[in-house]
Amino acid sequence: LIDGTGESNEVRMSDEEADCTITASGETIVKMRNGDLNPMMAVMMGKIKIKGDMTLAMKLQSLI
Repeated sequence: LIDGTGESNEVRMSDEEADCTITASGETIVKMRNGDLNPMMAVMMGKIKIKGDMTLAMKLQSLI
């Protein structure tokens, strides 16, 4: 869980209610991190699944 409600993002390994859930394979994450795959293209290709608040998902792109 990434909690961005405070002054800085807090990452926790807990099972809490989330406003946005993003699912992707490890391979997809590595390709995005290396710059071999654009996150928006990955969503359009179905390699990333987003449930919930899409605006939060768009903010996460800057972290990758």
